[in-house]
Amino acid sequence: MAVYIKYFPKKYNRKDFKKNIEEIKNSGFEGVLLPASRPEDQTEYKTELFPISRMIEIAKENGLKTGVILKCFHSAKTWDNLLFSPPVGISGVSMTAKSWYHPLCPNNPVSLNRYSNLLNKMVKISKPDLFYLEHLRFPFLWQKEDLDIQSQAPPFCYCPFCVTEYATIIGDIVSHSSQILETMPEWLSWRTSIILERYYQAKKTLAPIAKIIVAVPPLSLIDLPFTTGQLPLAFSEEGSHVSPLIYNNKMNKNYLWTEDLMNQYDFDMPRSRISPAFDIGNNEEFQINRKLNKKYDDIFFYNWNDYKKFIRL
Repeated sequence: MAVYIKYFPKKYNRKDFKKNIEEIKNSGFEGVLLPASRPEDQTEYKTELFPISRMIEIAKENGLKTGVILKCFHSAKTWDNLLFSPPVGISGVSMTAKSWYHPLCPNNPVSLNRYSNLLNKMVKISKPDLFYLEHLRFPFLWQKEDLDIQSQAPPFCYCPFCVTEYATIIGDIVSHSSQILETMPEWLSWRTSIILERYYQAKKTLAPIAKIIVAVPPLSLIDLPFTTGQLPLAFSEEGSHVSPLIYNNKMNKNYLWTEDLMNQYDFDMPRSRISPAFDIGNNEEFQINRKLNKKYDDIFFYNWNDYKKFIRL
């Protein structure tokens, strides 16, 4: 069992990074999650990636377990690629980047090329204890979207790559979103198959190196395939862990809701495959949620830069 903290440096400076890693260790954490990609606002760098091997080695020298966060289908730098086309909403208009979120459709060739390159680069880094796969899903800004799955206009991606490929599934030209709404079971089955394909690609590349954990938004297991295309039970059955963000501002940090969601996961999935995550705002919240480390193999907290002033173990 290990309690991890996410640490997102704005830029890499060995001295500052080492100081923060030492503070994380001294605060009692057993592990640190490090981002493979630079922050979205760091556009002056030629490469999207941090010197992740050096970061892992420094953390290990301080006795910490390490995880690498991969932003699978979210990248501001990719949006600057002249060959890239954004996802498309139900109205037929291309999505715009909302604040920090730059979604990539997992069917877009540019997105897929970036994803494949990212996975292949992870094979060459210093070996971490785990890979934490974020945004392994279709575009869905759950922090802003209506989470009512009965919506008549779901926030799906209707880009040419999605629509064209789906048309081959149903054997008809798809010219209007109503056709998708009319064939919703087939559409959802196709979406989940796409995400599973992307997952299998990650598993084939990364599983021989370290444990794989797939992050999922704070939704019930039954809602996730509809909104994101993710199948947590399939990830679990394939030997990976699932990390639901169960304590967060979107759900008003409601402990009753949190307990209900975790009971759903405990009922449907082996506890050994669940690694919950928490977005906390004060020491009281931290202490309450930290107790779950006795229940699950790994738990994750967001993030060191925000919470280092009040976290005390």
